[in-house]
Amino acid sequence: ADTVPGVEWVVGEEPEADLKLHHGEMTLTQLCSLYAHAACVVSPVGFSVPMTIAYNTPLFVVAGGRGGHNAPEIITDPAMDLSRVRWALPDNYCRCTRADHDCDRRISNFDTLFSEWLHEIVL
Repeated sequence: ADTVPGVEWVVGEEPEADLKLHHGEMTLTQLCSLYAHAACVVSPVGFSVPMTIAYNTPLFVVAGGRGGHNAPEIITDPAMDLSRVRWALPDNYCRCTRADHDCDRRISNFDTLFSEWLHEIVL
């Protein structure tokens, strides 16, 4: 992560990790290496989507709001190999384009969706 105090932050308790890099400590080359060698990636829409597709790394995208900019069919192309990409979309996926809109981000059966994806990529 590359969090900026007062602008970006980790919600809730940070997960346990051997190493935490939250302040832009890694170069682009180092980040590419992480995506290339990762067993899988779980991420919101952003940098991880093109990186995991490029490296054919399994990706589970947890979508939120702003579907007018971030919907799967907007940020990907049918020519891409998306066979290793799964999406968890909100039940009432808002197609707005406003960052200040309070989109409904509830995702029913999230645990089941995530578990099914994990089992799929392990096989």
